[in-house]
Parts: sequence; structure tokens; C-alpha cells
Amino acid sequence: MTTASADQAHHYQRWQGTLGKSHWTWPAIVSNGITSAFKHAITRVLILTSGTTVLAAVGLFYAISLLESVVGTEQAKGLYDVLGTLLKIDISGITRLAEFRDVLWRSTFLMITKIQMGWVLFVVARIGAGLIAKDLKARALPIYFSKPVTPATYLFGKWAVVAFFVAFAIPIPNLISVVLGTVLTGGPGTTVQILGLALDLVVSGLMVCVVSGAIILALSSATSEQRYVMVAWMAICFLPIIAQTIIDKSLPADVTSGWLGCISLRDDIIVLTDRLLHIRQALAATSLPAERFTQALGRYVDPGKAATVLCTVTAAAICFSWRRVVRFSRMASTV
Repeated sequence: MTTASADQAHHYQRWQGTLGKSHWTWPAIVSNGITSAFKHAITRVLILTSGTTVLAAVGLFYAISLLESVVGTEQAKGLYDVLGTLLKIDISGITRLAEFRDVLWRSTFLMITKIQMGWVLFVVARIGAGLIAKDLKARALPIYFSKPVTPATYLFGKWAVVAFFVAFAIPIPNLISVVLGTVLTGGPGTTVQILGLALDLVVSGLMVCVVSGAIILALSSATSEQRYVMVAWMAICFLPIIAQTIIDKSLPADVTSGWLGCISLRDDIIVLTDRLLHIRQALAATSLPAERFTQALGRYVDPGKAATVLCTVTAAAICFSWRRVVRFSRMASTV
């Protein structure tokens, strides 16, 4: 490579093509972000392995269905133990399991969501850390914000990239689990119950997309070093969990049911997912004694306070990202 060609390869150049007539520019940002992410083998592995939760969920649904047909046999004892260990619900001795199928399905998805949050942690760190940080490092934002790209379009496009990959970690596998579980076992109940469960899972997944996307974009817009963004993201995810664990062990349960129980964002999402799936109310309405499912529900936290914390953090992250991006967009006039 000659000196002239090498110099040309490391600088932005004016595009010589013809602009399209469409006013929508964010799809190009999303498409480019997704394509760039899939070029890395680690990203592909994370997406593929997230499908293991589908196998786990469908396996539990099959076990629940099988248990209904073998109640009273020796085989049933082993299934009671497996479901009780995984779901933390003691259903031993219950013969009319069909009445518990809906709540057992919902409890399964609550357990699966806790596992999927681990995938979200690594997927968002891998995909979202460099979305804005790389543009800052390359000093490309003034060029991007030359028309027709606007700050709102830019941020929405970057968030959509994060949401796309988070969707492959939570809502999409959950919906596939509902479909496959229904085909194999008949579903948790009536058609209305199946559709209601699917809708609850979509809303829960969308909540994770919004919260995680807003936070990672705020971090990514704060620095041009992708490594710092990943460290900050890990700190925001792990440190509150550690602090929440210490508080829960040190204080009475009635004290941690309020604001002191909403420190961990991950736990707040689990609390709201529990609320969306109506698991606590459904289990309380059954004939099971409370001590048989207390461990599955965990400590009680006011869902309203958990939602307030998540909304506040998300709004603050969006405002920070917006201010940073608007500031960069004003540099476009100098290009």
C-alpha cells in the first residue's frame, strides 16, 4: 500500500453516491450496528447459547405435563423432587395438578428470566459499550450529524441495536418456549391464558430492552474508551446486587420491602416481572400453604417503588445521553 492510499484509508471521505428519497435514516444505523456486531464470533455464540433457555423451559413444561399423567406412581416422586428443586415450589402430594399448570408455567418463566438476566449482562456489555464510544474515538459524530441525521434519530438507532440483541436474550426465547410448550403439552390453560402469558412476557422483555439500552448508551456517550464503558456497566450491574444482598441479610424483611429493597436494578426487574406474571397473587389464591412457595417468591418488595427506581434511572440515563449527543451534534456545522 502506497503512502497516499494508506493515508486515504484512515480518513473519512465524502460519499460519491446518490442520496435516497427516504426521510428515515435510523434503519441504516440499526442495520450497520447489527451487521458489525455479528462479525464477531463472541456475539454469535452469545445469541446461539441464549436459546438453551428454550430447551430448559420446554423441558420443565414437559415434566409438568408428564407428572399429571403419572400421579400416584413411583415416577411421580422423582418429578415432584425435580420441579420442587427448580421452581422452589413444593407441590408434593397434589393430585389435581391441572389446576396448577398456569401458575407453574408462570413460575417457570420467572426462574428462566433470572437466568436470562445473565445473558443480558454480557450481551449488552459486548454490543452496547462501543456504540457511541467508538464514534467518539473516531470523531465521527460531527459527520453523522450533518443532515439528514438528527440526535433523536441517532440515539434511537443506537438503542434499537441494543434492543435487537436483548430481544434475542429474553422475549424471543420466551415466546418460542410458549409456542413449543403449547404444541407439546397443550399449553398452560385456555387460549386467553396463553395469549395473556405471551403478552406479559413481551412487556417484561420490552422493559429490559428499554432499561438496559438507556443505561449502556449513557455510559457509552460518556467516554471514547470502550473498556471504561464495559467496566462501568459491570459495576452498575454487580455492585448494587452485592449491596442489596448485604442489606437483606442485615435488616428485617419489613424494612427492605420499601426503598431499601430497590437498590439492585436486576432485582427491581425481577420484582416487576413477578408482578406482570401475577405469580404472587396466583400462588396465594391456590390451596397450597404459604410455606410451600415462599422460597420461590423471595422477599416482598413494593412493585411501585421498584418501578419508580427503574423509571428514574432510565429517565436520567436518557437525559444524559441526549445532552451529550446534542452537544456533539452542534459540532456538525464546523465540518
